[in-house]
Amino acid sequence: MVEVYFNDSADRDTVAYANPASTRYEATAFVAHQNYTGEVIDQHDIAVVTLGQAVDARYKSYGLFGSADLTGQDFNVAGYGGRSSGGGNVGADLGTGRLRQGDNRFDFSFGDADFAGFWTDRDANGENFFGFAEIDNVWLSDFDNGLAVNDLSCRIGAALGVSGAKYCNTGRGATEVGVAGGDSGGPEFINGAIAAVTSFGLSFGTGFGDVGGGLNSSFGEFSGYASVAYNYDFIMSRYIPEPSSLALVAFAGVALVLRRRKAAAQA
Repeated sequence: MVEVYFNDSADRDTVAYANPASTRYEATAFVAHQNYTGEVIDQHDIAVVTLGQAVDARYKSYGLFGSADLTGQDFNVAGYGGRSSGGGNVGADLGTGRLRQGDNRFDFSFGDADFAGFWTDRDANGENFFGFAEIDNVWLSDFDNGLAVNDLSCRIGAALGVSGAKYCNTGRGATEVGVAGGDSGGPEFINGAIAAVTSFGLSFGTGFGDVGGGLNSSFGEFSGYASVAYNYDFIMSRYIPEPSSLALVAFAGVALVLRRRKAAAQA
């Protein structure tokens, strides 16, 4: 059973599902994109939840961002995932379930022409860099801390022979965030509209700027997203006028460290 909770308490830092003051809605349907493979990195990592009743008008709703090209767009992200006392430097685990928000920038998609198919071309077994799922329209942001040594996007770009401001920047300052376990399905907003949903986290290790080593939502890691505009037809195919309401979610959110399997990637 899928449930959706809205925090009605005065404590904005409460765990919504555990607080009796929260309002609960039960889902009547949960439908994944028909092309979703179940792999961690998949451009169709999105599902629609239909609620059994209309959501109260006091809760704000959001439209969908119309552009499928998110390159260089600043966004705000919200989620209920893990938090750390040390932030991106890694600290004590403060648990999940408390809403937090922050800012970042969409750096690129795996299908960006700059990469000339590096991530997306398939080998003789039909696998691309990560597996069998389609990933051209998977979008990424890195978690910057203001230091070039931890600028993952820049370091990945350099390894693949691309550079410039599109890849190399040191973040948005004190409001910069990355996603963590438990944030899957949370929204990324551009100008008050939902542009994507949180899908996964990705580390290429300390050699590419990860300050924590392993995947732990620290500085120098990627956050990955499923584009709403790219999956728009699926979303609208599930649209049911009131009294039902819809929510978007993503499945993956799996902690992992991915290593290049193919000789062509060794550099």
